Amino acid sequence: MPLTIVGEVRPNSFEFETSALIKASGFREYDARWWFGHPGSTKAPELNLIGVQALGMGLGTLIRRLGVGPDIVTGHDFRSYSLSIKLALVSGLMAAGAWQCVAAVDALGRGEYSAAVVSIVGCNQQAIAAQFSAGAASCQ
Repeated sequence: MPLTIVGEVRPNSFEFETSALIKASGFREYDARWWFGHPGSTKAPELNLIGVQALGMGLGTLIRRLGVGPDIVTGHDFRSYSLSIKLALVSGLMAAGAWQCVAAVDALGRGEYSAAVVSIVGCNQQAIAAQFSAGAASCQ
């Protein structure tokens, strides 16, 4: 199912649960801020968990393309919803790392490289490493 990014959607609807809600006005010159919302709020949310995951995937991809190291530190504050937002962001960041495996295999298939090594470190320092060559793949 392709990811659909929307700027406005009604909470607790099918579209809210299946689309990435990322209101464009959340991006600022110096940071990014959105209203996540809470039950009973009169203000509509500007971001949902799928949107946070999409932001993580985009950020992870950008960091890799810029050649910055793969170490990313995430944290959260005391608000009740902060942990779920952090986990959605980490999920997106890890998905961007997993995408690197697909990109490595595609590049090998096109003959751009003879070998590739991809390593991903996720939550709690759990690491996955894979070495790909034109003839075979091995995982550790």
